Amino acid sequence: MSGNCTNGRVTFERTPGLRLPSEELDQFGPLEFLSKTAPTACYRKCLESDYCEGYFIDHVDQKCILVRKDSQSMPLEGPLQHSSAWSYHRKICLDGKRITRT
Repeated sequence: MSGNCTNGRVTFERTPGLRLPSEELDQFGPLEFLSKTAPTACYRKCLESDYCEGYFIDHVDQKCILVRKDSQSMPLEGPLQHSSAWSYHRKICLDGKRITRT
């Protein structure tokens, strides 16, 4: 993502209440699991990696799942589950245009 965002700013779009179903993780291909990882550390690890498209974070148990670029064999809209402890953060590029107030 960072290489594709030369004229903008990389940030994340947060969707609260979503988690990957543990019984279907193999459908998503290579994921990186980090246990006991603070949300800020998970954020930084994904932000600094060109291969990370986003991450899931468990805010209660501090688990982090990094989603690798092109790792999903199924769209993320598919088998996700609701969980108030989790959130999904998708890496996006905001264009470099500044918004000015008048």
